[in-house]
Order: sequence, then structure tokens, then C-alpha cells
Amino acid sequence: MIGQALANVPKLRDTVRGPLAHEWIDQWEGALRKGSVSELIELCLSPGERGIDLRQVGPFAGVLTDKERMAAIRRARNS
Repeated sequence: MIGQALANVPKLRDTVRGPLAHEWIDQWEGALRKGSVSELIELCLSPGERGIDLRQVGPFAGVLTDKERMAAIRRARNS
């Protein structure tokens, strides 16, 4: 999963515009390279402004199947 998300980072850099979006991608890349699953989960689920901003350019497109994605959403809602 982390490897696929890291592979998506260059594609994201090519598609976004603006310095803020590139900063958010840098933050994702840093977290992915650290490999801390708990930090990645926190970034994905954070209700704060930073979490909302980061999710605008999340690198996880295509990483999970639809079934896995829906299961993750259900778990997040129930926690």
C-alpha cells in the first residue's frame, strides 16, 4: 500500500498547481517514506484543517479496491 502511494506522488506533482498543493504532497511523501502506518491513518482521518487540506491531494487513489475502501470508511465512521 505504501509503495503504491509513493508511486502516485510524482503523478500528483504533475497534475496539481500552486505552492500549497505541492507542500501538501511533500508532507504526504514524508509521511509515506517514514512508513508509520499510525501517522498515515491519522493524516487520512484527521478532522482538522491540515487533514482536510492533505486529503485534497491524497496519494492513495487506486491503492484499495472498492470493497476495501468501503470497509475502511465504515470502520472510520464507527470509531
